[in-house]
Amino acid sequence: MSGTFSCVDPLKVVCHSTLGDILIFVEAQVDRSRAVRVIYSIADVAKIREYRERLNHAMHQFGVSIVSSQVAQLTKADRNMIRSIHI
Repeated sequence: MSGTFSCVDPLKVVCHSTLGDILIFVEAQVDRSRAVRVIYSIADVAKIREYRERLNHAMHQFGVSIVSSQVAQLTKADRNMIRSIHI
């Protein structure tokens, strides 16, 4: 498609990357034997904590993104209302 470009939402990239990493981690956990899971449990706790922090960060960004979008919509509505008053 000539003349078009794709705009990638950074939030979608962060969420997709984090969720993909979590899926890979969980699939690896399922494939481990019980003994191996016990051996790696301390390292796994740190990895789970990292994923939790990444998800919390992404959710915060999502909340900020939603609020920003709502403010932009309200601002546009305010401008439209002001224009209609002046006409």
